[in-house]
Amino acid sequence: MPLLLYMLAQLTSLLLCHCCAVLCCAVHRRDESRLFIQACTMVVGGQSELATTFTAENIGLLLLCHCCADRRDENRLFIKNCTMVVGGQSELDYYLYWATVYHSSLPYFKQLAKFIRDVIQITVWELADAGQGDSSIFVVHEVAGSCTVEDSLYTVNDVVAPKLPAPPVDPGLQLNTAAKSPLVTAVSTVASLREQLKPLGPSEAGRTHVVLLRTNITLPAATAGSNSGLGTDVPPGGLPVPHPITILGDFSNQVPAVLDMGYARSLLALPRDAQADQVQVQHLVLKGLAQGPAAAVATSLAFPDVWTILAWAFNRSTDKSVSFSACTLELPPQEFEALQQQATVGGGQVILKMTGDVQANGDGLFVLNDVISNTIPTTTMQVGSFEGHGISGTNITLIAAAAAAAMPGGYHWPGGPLPTLAAAAAAGGGQLSGSHVAAAIAAPVVVVVAVIGGFVALLLIKRRRR
Repeated sequence: MPLLLYMLAQLTSLLLCHCCAVLCCAVHRRDESRLFIQACTMVVGGQSELATTFTAENIGLLLLCHCCADRRDENRLFIKNCTMVVGGQSELDYYLYWATVYHSSLPYFKQLAKFIRDVIQITVWELADAGQGDSSIFVVHEVAGSCTVEDSLYTVNDVVAPKLPAPPVDPGLQLNTAAKSPLVTAVSTVASLREQLKPLGPSEAGRTHVVLLRTNITLPAATAGSNSGLGTDVPPGGLPVPHPITILGDFSNQVPAVLDMGYARSLLALPRDAQADQVQVQHLVLKGLAQGPAAAVATSLAFPDVWTILAWAFNRSTDKSVSFSACTLELPPQEFEALQQQATVGGGQVILKMTGDVQANGDGLFVLNDVISNTIPTTTMQVGSFEGHGISGTNITLIAAAAAAAMPGGYHWPGGPLPTLAAAAAAGGGQLSGSHVAAAIAAPVVVVVAVIGGFVALLLIKRRRR
């Protein structure tokens, strides 16, 4: 009897998998018809004619509700309290990636999400953690065109029967190889993060690697004699990043994931020919930011090694090769208070001139623009943008840690005056960064030289007249 029930379950799943689209289309031939699917398990697979519109190969879950071709302006297909077994982990990862894109406030992601909103017509997308690691996602409520999904589980686990063999890909649906899709991998443990941060193989060259953090991850605390807390397999200079990589927090539930860096230095190493924004960090709360290797011998705040905001976990050589977007950075209270005070004095701008630079041949400038210090709570600041020392950032929140960080080797804050360029900013009459700051420094010098030269010339004329 159990064997018979198992075979019936298999048959039911197969019928739902291969006949769902036919049933939906048949039901939609009549205006009054609806299809309700409740309390069952479906095996989701196959291709769609819409697949060629996306640059991602595995988007079957996104197109599940578009098996009905007409009357997408009305709810016709209702899926409630169901389990859907998908074809593989990559398909589930892509689904979560697009949910994060859909909910993001970043302009680039908003543009990317236009297809989801306008074509797939997703208007509600509420997800929750299923408590099964990376293998499952719980859909609380999703409305996509004519389809509504509620209280259902998307999973790669063998819930009812072993997964079907993957069907051969229709050559007519092959994607344009000139526009390679991102390689999306979801991670939820230190081990999986360490594995995904390793360089891609030659076959994946040219693809942007998206590492999607589904949960909060805390790296093991680095020791005073090591580069990072990721283990002994990290080379001394850091894991090489020969191709673009995006480290993205799962924002599908609009709560960013937390990545505690464990005070790591030189975790990732960028080559000298790295392109701009080769490493992108988005929608993450970053804690455990380390000081530079020479912080212990710093005699003033002009030493860049003192500042944790300079992101010492990234070993970079080129200009603006690491970018942060919609991130929150937790700073030691001393560093946070120093920036907060200077932002008040500088009218929302902080310009620091260091004695050195994290970059080779850098000018030592680090500029924060449009800084707004919140009154409640006073331990947060909003930063419109920052730039310098090989990093850039937009839409950044700075928060103060509760106490001085327990960094390997101790936390060193020499104190004293900040190495600011407030006067140069005032002379520039506006927001300054990079070469503009340099120009602001040069302008007063030229004026002073011109005034001195004129005064000398006037003295010579008076002497001749005598």
